[in-house]
Amino acid sequence: MQNHQGQVGVGERANPRRHDRSTADFPVREYVGAMAAELAQMARWDGDEHLGELLDAAAEAASRVPGK
Repeated sequence: MQNHQGQVGVGERANPRRHDRSTADFPVREYVGAMAAELAQMARWDGDEHLGELLDAAAEAASRVPGK
């Protein structure tokens, strides 16, 4: 879907993994999990425990096998 300027929104971009199996070996879930864990720590350093907990939950979700 495009906006009034003909641009595709971020959440609406095609997922290249759906169409190009050559990217299947890229560890996206592992990367997202590691980044979420790092961001959780940064949030806590900044005094935001709630955000840290949410990011920990995202890291946990990334570690689970999709569809299980």
